[in-house]
Amino acid sequence: MSWDDRSSGIFGWRRGAVLTYEDHVGVAHPEDRDGLVEATTDALHEHTVLDHEHRIVSRDGALRWVQVRGRGSYDGAGRPFRTSGTVLDLTERKRLEEALRESEARFRQLAEAIPHIAFTATPEGAFEYVNSQWQRFSGRPEDEGFGLGSTPSAARCRCCAARVLATPTRTGAATSSTARWTT
Repeated sequence: MSWDDRSSGIFGWRRGAVLTYEDHVGVAHPEDRDGLVEATTDALHEHTVLDHEHRIVSRDGALRWVQVRGRGSYDGAGRPFRTSGTVLDLTERKRLEEALRESEARFRQLAEAIPHIAFTATPEGAFEYVNSQWQRFSGRPEDEGFGLGSTPSAARCRCCAARVLATPTRTGAATSSTARWTT
C-alpha cells in the first residue's frame, strides 16, 4: 500500500513508507479492528464502496478518528487486486460532537432541575424541547410539547413564540419573556 504524505501524517507513518493491509488494520483501535476488517471484507466481496469511521492509535500514541473511503479494482475473475481511496481525519469533528452532547446534557439537567417551564424553539417558533415542568403545568405528556397542532390558537402561539425568539437568534442578545397561554 502506498500513502500520500497527508495520509501518512494522520497515521504517524514516515513519508514514502510502503505498508501492508495488516499495517493499516494494526493501527486501528483494538475495539474497532473487527468492524474495520468486516467493513473492508464486505466492500471488497460485494464490489461496493468502503465508507467506514473508526479510531486509530497513531505511531506517536495519539488517538484519532478517521473516515476511510475506498473502492477495489478487480481482475477478470472478480478478485480484488488493488484498492484506492481516501482517509479523512475526523478527530476534531468527533471532539466537537462530544462537547455538544455534554453541553446538551448539562442544559437538560439544568432545565429539568428548575421549577419553571423551560423550552427551546427554532426561529420559526417550532418547539424542540420542553421540560417536565410543562407536563406539570399542562397535564400533557412532554412528547406533546406545547400541543402545537393545527388549531388556530396553536398557530397564534407559534407566531408569538417566533417573534419572541427571533431577536436573540438573529443578534445573539439575551432575552427574557413571559407568556400566558389560555385554552
